[in-house]
Amino acid sequence: MASKRRGKITKKRLSRRIGYNKISSTKLASLKIRREPSSKLNLVVKNLILFFILFVISLVLYSVSVQEVYLNLFGLLSILFGFVSFAFVVVLFILIILKIARN
Repeated sequence: MASKRRGKITKKRLSRRIGYNKISSTKLASLKIRREPSSKLNLVVKNLILFFILFVISLVLYSVSVQEVYLNLFGLLSILFGFVSFAFVVVLFILIILKIARN
């Protein structure tokens, strides 16, 4: 009888045998990037400013535009950017409250 031909042992097969997948997932969980509260606050403020500027620009373009297509487009964009900037305001207040509560 012919013997069964076995393929070359690859890293994937070796990791299945030894169980490195479980170990690597826990290592990845422990290596997650953790931001400091001050950097989170700066990131939220930057995004808030960006989306608020986009909101104002879309409102100005909505009031200036004449054609109905542009009115609808800039109206929807202003609503979208308004909600996103409001969400960043809420997140900013939450981060400020957490920073005060931590101290």
